[in-house]
Amino acid sequence: MTVKKVVILSMILAVTLIFNVASADDGEAIREAEEELLKALKSVKEAEAAGSRAEDLSILVEKLNRALSLLDGAVEAYEAGMEGEAGNMASQSKAISQEVESASASLKAQALKSRSRLKLTVMILIPLLAFSTSLIAELVYSWWLEYSKERFLKMRVKLAEED
Repeated sequence: MTVKKVVILSMILAVTLIFNVASADDGEAIREAEEELLKALKSVKEAEAAGSRAEDLSILVEKLNRALSLLDGAVEAYEAGMEGEAGNMASQSKAISQEVESASASLKAQALKSRSRLKLTVMILIPLLAFSTSLIAELVYSWWLEYSKERFLKMRVKLAEED
């Protein structure tokens, strides 16, 4: 009878340890999901600061809101003792956060590239336009001066008629 008790107690202890390990894994998954969510939020803020389009950012913010609600659900499930569901929700939240982080990094790179192109275009166009304007002004002035000289030289001298 004592061997049966030892086996039963061992099984109970093993099951308890398994649930505690699962519970610890779920707690770790929730913590990792929170970290990923914070990284994604920071990445979205950086993309916004870089000048990304508001439409693209709003899509990412919606995804972040979904990840946040999943994370809240995971915390509630974890506190209610539903370890498997908590882990699933936390992993879904983490996956969405990672997706948002990579998408916002891409948007940031695109915005920075666009900004550098704009700066380069402005740096090239302003001197080019200034040179073109000066050249056109010089050509118009030369033409007007030549026209005025030619008109002056074609004038005929007439005596004024006295009445």
